[in-house]
Amino acid sequence: MRQRLITFGVFALLLALVVIAPVSADNSVFDAIVTIGDITSGDDLTVTDQAVTADLTTTDDATVGDDLTITGDLIVTPPVRWSLSATQTLTPVTSNVPISSSAAAGFLPVCAAGKIFHIHNVGAQNIIITDSTTSKIASTFTMGNSDSITLLGVGSNCVELARANN
Repeated sequence: MRQRLITFGVFALLLALVVIAPVSADNSVFDAIVTIGDITSGDDLTVTDQAVTADLTTTDDATVGDDLTITGDLIVTPPVRWSLSATQTLTPVTSNVPISSSAAAGFLPVCAAGKIFHIHNVGAQNIIITDSTTSKIASTFTMGNSDSITLLGVGSNCVELARANN
């Protein structure tokens, strides 16, 4: 009887370790992972078929090779505001670019190829974007408070997709 209890105890301990202990894997391939909790990856997480998630938070790049379907909200965290001086070159690195200036200012944007940039004036001063060799816009745009422009990087040029004069 004692031997059965010891055997059952060892089995129960092993079962508890398998069921309760977190899984840690380096370069492992799984057919399926089903969880009711969080999955945290300290490096890359590659899904080759389909990932269904209630919330997805990434602090670095997320690459989608095919379709991306969002049925809820897409929330873009705004970066720190760019404070412009008289006339300068603005090279945005994030898609959401809030700008302001303490005095009337102008800027020449330089865009990275293939990226879309939404630039919006969050300050009280006018900011002027001039059509130039790198900014391919319909005409000079004086951005007042809450005005915005959306640019697409084509080569090192910024091509206007839309503007809002609010």
